[in-house]
Amino acid sequence: MVKKKGKTNLLYVISSCDEGLQLNQGIKIGFVGAGFGINQLDLILPALEDVLQQQLIVVSSQDDDFHIKHVPNVKKQRIFINEKFVFFAKKHNLLYAGHLDFKEPQNLKYEVRGHMVRPEGVHVAQNICFTLGGGEQIYSLANFVLSAEWISSVDFDLAFKIMKEQVDFIKKISFNKLNLIFQKDGLLSDELKMKNEKIIEKIIQKLS
Repeated sequence: MVKKKGKTNLLYVISSCDEGLQLNQGIKIGFVGAGFGINQLDLILPALEDVLQQQLIVVSSQDDDFHIKHVPNVKKQRIFINEKFVFFAKKHNLLYAGHLDFKEPQNLKYEVRGHMVRPEGVHVAQNICFTLGGGEQIYSLANFVLSAEWISSVDFDLAFKIMKEQVDFIKKISFNKLNLIFQKDGLLSDELKMKNEKIIEKIIQKLS
């Protein structure tokens, strides 16, 4: 059961930033590797949960290069990832909904539904899009999606370090030159969106 801290009953779902991962039910809160393996993630997840006012759900996916490179086949990938994410979710007080493959949309736990829709093994996005106001609002194959709802709630140096780690990895796996953009849509307050916008502009400037 999802613990709701505020008035919203939206499902905020931490997932891969991958442009191919589409959530049909649930709002995408993107991180490289769905957060798995990101240094100092434990310092930002409490801030993110506090901002979104809900216990967060996490899903894994089939083609996430960040943590499955060395797993030999899809069947073993799924077993490996499920085992890792069960532990990962417990460690960070997340609800693990399950695993998404390249196939028809799948129904996971906690009413989450989604799938991978881009060509397998091919990245097609042209942008890295930072979400400031409450996750991905309109799905687009053009965007890798990185959550930035939390950045005004932590130290700037920490925010920059975590964003740089993710952006550097995305650039390594992408076939395209990527623009750094942001979007402010979502249910978070205008005040918080403005704070996040000021900080993400500084981060983008440093990353460019």
